[in-house]
Amino acid sequence: MKSLVYLSYGQYLGLTNDTTDNQSTNDIVAIELDTVKQDFDIDKNHIGLNIHSIRSVVSKPLNPENITLAPNASTPAFHNIWIHYNGVEKIIRIYIAKQLDKDSSTPPMPETPIIEYNLDLRNTVNQNSYFGFAASTGTQTELNCVRRWNITVEYFPGPKSPLSVIMRSVGIPVVVALAVCFGY
Repeated sequence: MKSLVYLSYGQYLGLTNDTTDNQSTNDIVAIELDTVKQDFDIDKNHIGLNIHSIRSVVSKPLNPENITLAPNASTPAFHNIWIHYNGVEKIIRIYIAKQLDKDSSTPPMPETPIIEYNLDLRNTVNQNSYFGFAASTGTQTELNCVRRWNITVEYFPGPKSPLSVIMRSVGIPVVVALAVCFGY
């Protein structure tokens, strides 16, 4: 396991620091659900795609979608996030939908992604990489709960036969469905 980066507290989420942020050697792809505005953020209620950095390469405000990630401590909010990666198109698509409450069923995935971005994962992260969850609010307090998650990874073992090469070149979409609860 990779150790924590020196001076990577607060906004750096243990992933980078002031010196290492935005270096391709970071091998980071992250979906950011942000409720604290930094100088480089669009607002304090947005979703972003971060590559090698804590600064998003693309971000979208959630207020126009009628989504508030962390309304307040007495009113929890529940959201579902879907992350689809298409290895043929080399596109990542991110979807978000509100869930009525913590016990309600998963809402349908929206037809239109909130973020769509050209990304060649093969040239961005290592073949053997970690995935996980991180949160930071600096000096503020906020409770974030991942209540459900699912990941599906398809693996094609064996030598590089023509069939396996064709299957890999067609793409292996990785789908991660996250149910994220903020402020609960």
